[in-house]
This record gives sequence, C-alpha cells and structure tokens, in this order.
Amino acid sequence: MTPARAALITMVLLLPSLGLGAMLDDHQILILLGGVVDADLAWGNLFAFIPEDPAVRQDLLVHGGLPWWASDQLKMAFFRPLASWHLALDHALFGRSLVFWHAHQILWAGALVGLGAAVQRKLLPTRIAGLAMLIWAFDVSHGMPGSWIANRNALNAMVPALLGLLAHLRWRQDGWSPGLPLSLLGFATGLLGGEAALGIMAYVAAYELFGAPERRLSRLAPAATLAVGYLVLYKAMGLGTQASGIYVDPLASPIRWLGDLPRKLILFVGGDFGGFPVVLSSLNPQVLPVQLLVGTVVALHVGWLSRWTWQRIDPDTQRTFRWLLIGALGALLPSLSTFPSDRLLQATSLGTAAWVATVLVTARDAVGAPRKVRWGVVPLAGVALVMMPLGILGTQATLGVMSGWADDTAAQADLDDATLATTHQVVLAASTYEVGFYLPFIRWKQTGVLAESWRVLSIAPHDHVFTRTGPQTLEMQVVDGAMLKGLFEAMFRGPDHPLAVGDLLEAGPLTARILALGEPGPSHVGFTFAGDLDGPDYRWLMWTRDGLKQVALPAVGEQLRVPFSHPAEEPR
Repeated sequence: MTPARAALITMVLLLPSLGLGAMLDDHQILILLGGVVDADLAWGNLFAFIPEDPAVRQDLLVHGGLPWWASDQLKMAFFRPLASWHLALDHALFGRSLVFWHAHQILWAGALVGLGAAVQRKLLPTRIAGLAMLIWAFDVSHGMPGSWIANRNALNAMVPALLGLLAHLRWRQDGWSPGLPLSLLGFATGLLGGEAALGIMAYVAAYELFGAPERRLSRLAPAATLAVGYLVLYKAMGLGTQASGIYVDPLASPIRWLGDLPRKLILFVGGDFGGFPVVLSSLNPQVLPVQLLVGTVVALHVGWLSRWTWQRIDPDTQRTFRWLLIGALGALLPSLSTFPSDRLLQATSLGTAAWVATVLVTARDAVGAPRKVRWGVVPLAGVALVMMPLGILGTQATLGVMSGWADDTAAQADLDDATLATTHQVVLAASTYEVGFYLPFIRWKQTGVLAESWRVLSIAPHDHVFTRTGPQTLEMQVVDGAMLKGLFEAMFRGPDHPLAVGDLLEAGPLTARILALGEPGPSHVGFTFAGDLDGPDYRWLMWTRDGLKQVALPAVGEQLRVPFSHPAEEPR
C-alpha cells in the first residue's frame, strides 16, 4: 500500500457522489453564488450564515431565512474564506453543472487521504503502515465531506494543514530547515479553509509534548502562537456561534460544553471503533441509550486491546502509538462544539487508523497470542475493513435519497410560480427541515423563481391545530408535544436561551406571542400578521400525504388540524 493507492481507493469509493446534485446548504450556496441575493463574496462570506450584523439579521427575518423562534442573540458565522473562494471558482467554471463540482470534491478527498497516508508511512513501521493507510482510506468519515458540496470546507482546511504537519515532522525528525516556515504556511492556509485545520494541528502539540525525542516547548511555540492568534482574530471579527442548541462555543459556554463532553466522547468512540453511526442519536434521541451502551462496551474493549498491545510493541512504536492517540483525541475537541456526526471524525481517524492497524498486526504476529485476543480483534477488523467502506457507499446512497426526495417534493409543491415572487408563502407545519427551509431554494433551481417571503410556523414532529382568532391573527397548538425538541428546531435557539409565557417575538411583518410552554419549548403560540390573512398577499401551505399543498384558512373562530406524517410514510 502506498499513499497514492490509498487516495485512489477513497476516490473510487466516492465516485457515486458524481450523481448526487445539491443537498441542504448546497442550495443556499447556489443562491448566494448566483447573485440572487446580496453576498459579499470578495470576503468569503458563504459560511457566515447568521452574522451579528443587525441589518442582515432583519433581512433574514423579513424574508424567512430565520424562523420566528430564533433567539435574538443567535449567531452562526464561520471563518472559511478559502472554502468560499473554491466554491465561487466552481460556480464561475461550471455554473450549475454539479457533476463537475463533485468531481473537484473527489480530488480534494483524494488529496486528503494521500497526505494522511504519507504521514502514517513516515511514522509507522512498514508492516503496520500499509494496513493503517488502507484503514484510513476506508474510513466512513470521508463519506460526507467527499460527497456534500457544503462540507468541502473540511477538506479545504485539512489538506493544507496535513502538508503543514508533514513539513513539521520533516523539520523535527530530519532536520529539514525549510520545514518550519512551510509548516506555518500550511497551517495558516488550512485555517483560512476552516476551523477543521485545528484538528490536524492538535497532532503537532501531541508530538511535541509526548512524542518528540527532545521535548522542547520552543518547537511547539510557532504553531501554538498561530493557533492562538487565529482564535483571537476569530473572536475579534465577531465570528463563531452563540445561542444555538446544536453549536456550543466552549469559550462562551464552557459549563455547557464540558457537560456535553462525556456523552459525545462515548458516541464518537462507538462510531470510530464500533461502526455505530454517530449521527443517529442526533436525529432520533430515543436511540441515545442504546448508542451510549454500545459506545461504553466498545471503549472497554478498546482499552483491553490497547493494554495487551502496549506490552508487546517496542519502545519506539510505543512512543508513536502514544502521541498519535493523544493527537487523535485532541483532533476531536473542535468537533465537540456541534452535534455528533461521523463526518467530524476525519482528523481523529488519522490517528485511530494507526492504532487499529497496530493492534491487528501485533495480534497476527504475536506467537502464542491468547485465543480471546485473536477473537477479540475480529470485530475490530470487521468494522475497519468491511463496515467502514460500506459506510462510505451508504452515506452517498442516503444523500442521494434525500436529494431526490427533496427535488421531487419541490417540483410537485402546490406553488404558483406567477405570484411566488410577490406573495408571502406561509407553511403552517412542515414535515421536515428540508420542506420548511430549503424548498424555496430548490424550487428556484428548478424554475428560476425565488419566493419573496417564505415562512414556516413549525417543524415539530406532531399534529398541529390552528385556530383563526381574527382577520390578522392565528393561534397554533402543538398536539401532545412541544417545539424546540428536534435537532433543526434547536439550531435556532439553545437551552440557555429559553422562552417564557408572554414573550413577544418580532420577526419582520410577523409577531409571535408565547401562550403556553411544553417540554422543552412552546406548545401554544399566537401569531399576528401585518395584513389580512384572507387577502391576496398570502398563500397558505400545509404538508399532506400528497406533498405540500395550498390550503384555505378557516373562518374566524374555526379550526384547522394539520396531521403530522413522516416523509418516509408518504406515497410518491
């Protein structure tokens, strides 16, 4: 196995993504790059989704880019100019021919895997390095960044950072003097791609503190100064996250971040070593107890195999073994600020792939290894060599189903393209986040017409009852449940910014008053609109078994029930 072959394996596994098209945030990126709405692309603002700028926030509220329940302190703005410029280049070269965007993305994924494999070949004994490179190439964490256009920022960040890591190791291990400036150039370029570069830089800290033969903090100081300077600049520019239920800034909310730490670590261990999809409990909280149990069992199994392996490897391999695992843990820390997902394990899996390869090779070569050890490594090998590559293919298949369903739903939605750009489209209750927030972008891609105003009143997975209380007023009750429990609802308002009965929320021409609370959010809300709800300026939509359909509001004093049904149950 060579780094080039490892890169080729991953690229081949990612070939199905050529037919995926656009998904989720991709549609928003296409809108921005297409000049349909204002975007300062010269400064790489594609990933400043919700900045602190009050004017931008007001525009999002007026046009429906922010839901009415969003916290007034909400911020989701990331510093990823290099990633923005790369996407802008794709748009300039290929327009909306997304197969070429995906081909470009596959090349970046191949570069990432090839460079990571080069690091492993440099550090590990030959008999271990080949297997480590194969396991790294197979890792499921490459599936989403290699397939989802909006996630390319992770590749744009980590590829230059890996070049920086290689240069740093050559400087320290081989005495190559250009290694220091080239490593800093690689890390700085990676940080322009995104915060994922910090995950690769964690390996530098681990090497200098736990792996270098001559441990000198002065050798760590240049990279550490760059990382600290980046974080200071990040804050000074007003970037980062705030008030969200799925993004937690460790500097702004350290207690909440630390409270989430044990749970997330167990989930990541279960995913990285046990093959249990990390994202499941984020999408379905009922899975969490099972996932925590699996993660705990896997962690104990990993600990037992680590102890057995440690006693049978030479001191040099022990040192490499130690600092790579510590680096892998450090690489995970930036990922703990959002909801757990397999795509966040890319930097971590660089080190854990080396650990798995070390365990497997040691168990194979050990003379008289206990039968329990030989059987104990079987599930580890099965996950790394069978489940992980299948997971890459499965990720693309899932994204393909999502993309196809969203495109079909938008095409079949009961929308009047002749009036779409001049009327307020109000979705009473949407079945999914895609329907609630991305459908107008997908429709624009299909027809060239963008809704002037698109509002969703709820995406809670429950039945809803709407009561007409006046010419301009409407009340909504969530039946047997409450809002803000789902992942994408909580994105806009975290638990540290709770609502209270009587709270009044101004969302452009819409005002919402909280009338009753459930767990964890509103269960009864009153809405006041700027105009007559029966007037020509409004179009009312609801999700039905036949898709998104226009509906007439009930008369004053009467009710309309909107039953919830999951898209998977819909006959298409």
